[in-house]
Amino acid sequence: MQLTSQDGVYEEIKTTPVEVADTVGAGDAFSAGFLYAFLSGCGVSKAASVASMIGIFVRDCRTTVIRFLRCKFV
Repeated sequence: MQLTSQDGVYEEIKTTPVEVADTVGAGDAFSAGFLYAFLSGCGVSKAASVASMIGIFVRDCRTTVIRFLRCKFV
């Protein structure tokens, strides 16, 4: 994933490739994860990493995300 600030500062965030089971909700999970981490005091880079982990978690599930509620990402 690549981040570029308004000042043109470029940063690459490492992500983990996964086999996709179901993409439903992955974008929503990414957005929610980013906002949660950022509003909890994480910087943009850390928030993007957290969001990526949560998006990957959701993509990898064929079931509901009840297991997700037991995880700690931040």
